[in-house]
Amino acid sequence: MEGGRIAGMMLHQHAPWLLAVLMVAAPSPLSGQNEFVRTRDMLQELNSERTAALKSGQAAKFTAAYLDRRLSTIGDVLNGELGSALGGGSAPSCEALLEDLRRSLGFRGEPDPNVASVLCLPHNSGTYYVVAYALTAAATYSRSWLGVFGPSGTGRASQLLASVDNTLPDKTAGLARLPDGKSGEVRFLAYGVNWGDPHGRLTVIAYRLVARKLEAMWSRTDLPEGQVTVEDGKIGLSFLSSALGPGYKSVRLIKECYRVTAVGIYPQ
Repeated sequence: MEGGRIAGMMLHQHAPWLLAVLMVAAPSPLSGQNEFVRTRDMLQELNSERTAALKSGQAAKFTAAYLDRRLSTIGDVLNGELGSALGGGSAPSCEALLEDLRRSLGFRGEPDPNVASVLCLPHNSGTYYVVAYALTAAATYSRSWLGVFGPSGTGRASQLLASVDNTLPDKTAGLARLPDGKSGEVRFLAYGVNWGDPHGRLTVIAYRLVARKLEAMWSRTDLPEGQVTVEDGKIGLSFLSSALGPGYKSVRLIKECYRVTAVGIYPQ
């Protein structure tokens, strides 16, 4: 999504997220069968276990560390399913992939716009799929992952090239395209707001893909009532000076603008 308001996303009680970038040739639609069935089933199983434990007074087992281990395992499965979907003979369209992810990761199979985002970025060497998704097992707890899939050489099948783990924990998942870098490197903006947070604290991180690595090149974190736009090579931010909210004389609206150049991101 580019231009206009792209953050301050609708909140949902169940979501997680991961970010993955995938480079493949000529996309084609997914088949009618959901590609992410095992991930969906594992998330629903975990939710059912938590619900039963709450009813029986045995919820103490579900600590943050335990949930993190379970979500990490589910993330590994989803990464494998993404690799199969995007590394096969024909890759899915952006629309089909987005719909499938949002439905598979949404609560009880309902598509949720907060749990996944997809960008398709045409490039000289192919089409890059930038995918953001979220995995959660509690109302405000989620785990993130960023990864890049692509061919390791001419004519070779797509494989995982780079990844960064959990850089947007406990947040929704959003993406926006940024202009390519000096050497044609792919760049994009990942952003999210905290689940269930009435102050809508926004975090935004700009990434670039360089030499089989995802590098964070710029960020702003925990901006109360934050909104972000990307338009005409500029990143616009608006947020409150404090999470106290309207009605407090000291609270004011702050606006910032950053230029996205070929070599970096700088204040306007």
